[in-house]
Amino acid sequence: MENNTVQQQNQFQEEEIDIMALVKRLWVKKSFIIKVTCVFAVLGVIIAITTPKEYTASCVVVPETKVGAFSGSSLGGLAAMAGINLGASSGGEMLSPLMYDKLMKNIDLRKELMQTPIKLEEYEHPITILDYYTNPEYAKFSLMGTIKKYTIGLPFTILGAIKGKPEEKDLSRASSASGKRISAFTQNELNCLKAFSSNYSVSVDKKNGDVTITASMLEPMAAAQVAERIQTLLQKYVIELKLQKAEVNYEFIKQRYDEAKQVFEQKQEEYAKFQDANKALTTALARAKEEQMRADFTVAKDLFNQLTLQLVQAEMKIKEDIPILTVVEPVQVPLEKSGPSRASMLIMYIFFGGCVGCGLILGGDFLKEKGIENKWLNKIVG
Repeated sequence: MENNTVQQQNQFQEEEIDIMALVKRLWVKKSFIIKVTCVFAVLGVIIAITTPKEYTASCVVVPETKVGAFSGSSLGGLAAMAGINLGASSGGEMLSPLMYDKLMKNIDLRKELMQTPIKLEEYEHPITILDYYTNPEYAKFSLMGTIKKYTIGLPFTILGAIKGKPEEKDLSRASSASGKRISAFTQNELNCLKAFSSNYSVSVDKKNGDVTITASMLEPMAAAQVAERIQTLLQKYVIELKLQKAEVNYEFIKQRYDEAKQVFEQKQEEYAKFQDANKALTTALARAKEEQMRADFTVAKDLFNQLTLQLVQAEMKIKEDIPILTVVEPVQVPLEKSGPSRASMLIMYIFFGGCVGCGLILGGDFLKEKGIENKWLNKIVG
């Protein structure tokens, strides 16, 4: 037991000695570490200065809520009495705001968004978002992008040069087996999405249901235009989805209406024939039969009348043109930049430079211990 304690103490002392040795080693080579840190600091200053400002515009909208079309009505009870199952109708339901983010991934919506013309200060005429991100005429020099392209991304750059530019295929008119059009992105649109998709977002406050739309661009007016366009497109597609629901609800009610009409006409005919055949009701059984048939006819008539009303309402529902999203905070042109934070960038590069300097010293010592030596390594390790 005592031997184990002694061994643990010796191991702890050796680790402490190793840490102190590392600190002393780094202190001896502090001039090299400072030089490396200064190089990264200069690089950080250059990148911070050359990184363009970014402006963010936003707006807040609140979805409108509706009550179900059959809520609180006696239509379901009448239908059950007539032997018709109405099931559940969703004609008055509202698309959940939690689905708005997924709705923004709709291919047709994103295609329309990329065709949005934006006005930039350096150009006389508005240009589309698609052209802004893919047309070489509007390409801007990016120091960070150039460094990344010829350092980390160099293998991909060489591979892309070998393969050449991919052939542009127009798949926008592709059709499925059912004959319906299938939307597809072109290569330019995919490139635009890669560069632009991180510049906008739609977030939902789960507590109160507010929907916040944000868009970031290099110019304040462009950011406001994109945010406003997203708001318009989101409202358009929410309305379209709601209209689709209204049409489905109309077809549902129309089927129930046709069934109720058939039942009503059948009950009406049976009741009329019974009355004609039994003009003088002389027996109790005949009177009971007559009362039963009259009750069935009345239920079928009431159900048919109410479904007729519901069908008219469903037809009107399809033609409704109501605002689905109520704007609480409209889009405003941002006056102050939202990024980048140049001080944070500089601190990050200084810290990274210090880590690289220390890593070179310790890595050089490790390689030297393994017998790997060269002039550059000896110059660093000393």
